[in-house]
Amino acid sequence: MKDENYWNEKTQTVDAWMEQNDAGAMATVLTAQNELLKANVGNPTEADQIWAAIRAIAKMLPNTFIRPGRASALSPEIQAAVDSVAHRVETAYAEFYEANWDLLSAIVLPHGKTGGHYENAHKAAEYMNGRTVRILKEAMKDGRWKGEASEGLPVNLDAPPMPEVAQEE
Repeated sequence: MKDENYWNEKTQTVDAWMEQNDAGAMATVLTAQNELLKANVGNPTEADQIWAAIRAIAKMLPNTFIRPGRASALSPEIQAAVDSVAHRVETAYAEFYEANWDLLSAIVLPHGKTGGHYENAHKAAEYMNGRTVRILKEAMKDGRWKGEASEGLPVNLDAPPMPEVAQEE
């Protein structure tokens, strides 16, 4: 059964995501629904219905915190920071690819196992979103990033160390 802790975690996820991401015109509605959820964490039936409304609204957002499958192992604050950075990278790449599609579609190709070309600039930018998520999670694991972001920019993200090259004698 979903208890108050479960619903409190959901409200924290929404709060953390809203702090790091732009929900545009949906921000007011999401905030209001989340406040309503906070007020009803002790009532599982009401909380479940309110969460269904939040999910429906959030699914319309391009960079949503609603995902299929199991929940992220990252804290809501860190997941929101990862989402924010990845979305900003995707947006930047989409604009860049779109503006230079004739050149980049011929040169920038999908992973070797995929083959072919990207269908469009959006597909190429989606790949960069996923790559950004992998890079950030690896940096977290390596202790090179604490999971903080500001306006879609990672805060204090250190580059990986250069691999040591064997010296010839």
